[in-house]
Amino acid sequence: MAPRAPSFKLTYEGRDITAEFSQWPTDITYTDHHHGQADEVSVTVHNSNGAWLDIWEPQDGDVFTLDYGYEDAPLEPAGEFTVDESGADGDANGDTVDFKGLSAPKTKELRTEKHKAYEKQSLSEIVGKIADEHGFQLEGEIEDLDYERITQNGERDLAFLKRLAEETGHFFTVKGQKLVFTSRNALRSAEPVRTFDRVADFRQTLTRYTLRNADHVAATKAEVRYLHPRRKKVIKGDASSAEDLGLATNSGDVVKLDVRVESEEQAERLAKSKLDQKNSPKYSGTLDMVGDPTIVAGVVIGLTSFGAKSGTYLVTKSTHAMRRSGYTTSIDIEGLTDKQASDGKAASSSSKTKKSGASASGAAGSGTGNPASLGVMGADGVIRPE
Repeated sequence: MAPRAPSFKLTYEGRDITAEFSQWPTDITYTDHHHGQADEVSVTVHNSNGAWLDIWEPQDGDVFTLDYGYEDAPLEPAGEFTVDESGADGDANGDTVDFKGLSAPKTKELRTEKHKAYEKQSLSEIVGKIADEHGFQLEGEIEDLDYERITQNGERDLAFLKRLAEETGHFFTVKGQKLVFTSRNALRSAEPVRTFDRVADFRQTLTRYTLRNADHVAATKAEVRYLHPRRKKVIKGDASSAEDLGLATNSGDVVKLDVRVESEEQAERLAKSKLDQKNSPKYSGTLDMVGDPTIVAGVVIGLTSFGAKSGTYLVTKSTHAMRRSGYTTSIDIEGLTDKQASDGKAASSSSKTKKSGASASGAAGSGTGNPASLGVMGADGVIRPE
């Protein structure tokens, strides 16, 4: 069987320039991030006739779109990108021009730092308002969470949304005109879009893999304690690995957070989110494969015949490279199925997982022994010794 022929479509400032690119050797790399970073596309084209340094020279702020895949199937849309930088090179082999685009639009409004308070609004309402303000289409599953008050403290809108996501157990990214804000829990129950078998696929479609055990100490609970200056009271929120995450651990360590919160519900959600991040997946790794346009950041894949490391994994980053040598895909992955910590085991099926918004304080205080503190986490997210 003849190898499949890679294909792409490039539209620049509303004009389809695929045919022009096809005249010269062209390298295209599309990097897709799942959380907190803009996607990017890098394009390098041989500039044999000098047009790319003249009438076609890329300009900062130009908008282009990319669709990629194979000639024998519909192309997958990578999205819309804004030119962020460009350059030119030359040597004995000829001249090249390159440019890079980011998925997040480069607008004055997005770059503006804001001081703004949101009062008596839900998380979905806040995210929706920011999306509407910038003309984004909102996608994803957002969990119920109401705020008495939360403040955007001199942050750009995208940085503020990233903080909200990390404080509430969500993932966030911008893909062209789409703002994706979705719950971590929703991804854990997602079905794999593709399963790779070490025996059947290795050296066929799967060309290289690296899987590693996480090197970290798990925590048994998280505590938020914040002295509210206006209310003159300590707002508390707790989360337990066993009760909130379905994870049993022998660690006994505790994450303590001194971060501004406005309500007990917000404190509990923050504690749960930071504990979930601390007890990160036991396994992570990278896979290299023959180009697959359907494997992008945010999808779930399965691994079989990998022994203890078999299971479902979240793709946190994907890189699709189209070069003269062919089309390849590389992905970074994190384990989803195995909810063990490095020193613990999954909680039994009789353990109850609290519903969103339920109090965590009772469960957090039911453990035995005297947990050791890992330190205090400040507003910058860094854990420091007490």
